Amino acid sequence: MISIPFDPQTKDLLIIILSTLLLVTLIIIIFLVITIGRERYRKMVPLLTFLVDYDTSGLYLKNISGYPAKNITVKDLEVVLEEDFRKTLTVKFEPIDLLVTNDIAKLNFLIYDGAYKLINIQPDKLVAHLRATALHIQLQYFNLGSIKFESTIVKEKGTSKFVIEKTVPLD
Repeated sequence: MISIPFDPQTKDLLIIILSTLLLVTLIIIIFLVITIGRERYRKMVPLLTFLVDYDTSGLYLKNISGYPAKNITVKDLEVVLEEDFRKTLTVKFEPIDLLVTNDIAKLNFLIYDGAYKLINIQPDKLVAHLRATALHIQLQYFNLGSIKFESTIVKEKGTSKFVIEKTVPLD
């Protein structure tokens, strides 16, 4: 075995350099393990869609994927009513804590005309007018890995069918 003689200062310097390289390598490995874990959860995309039951006058949110969604918020929805006159109302939804696979949750909401809450109109009465209205609904929610997603759901005027236009991660 060949031995290269080093003085004590050089040996100490080599130990410091090698220790620093080992520490940097461990930090990179930890970062990569965390990234792989987040990417695994990023693939677990909950898909949520709207349902309208015109018979019971209810709005519902359904999880049609195999992954639960949590902390679901529906952005304020502008609804244009065209009866004898044209009127734009704002529908504000209460958040939903958790929606598991194939579960359906009834959406509770309040109706506003500008900054004023309409207390003389029952929220369920608005549902009958939604059939003739085009809707553009935006949701934000998290999967179990705490990855935030935004989903856009659209309904064409005169139809009852809601279509998921896009679902994208925000993190």
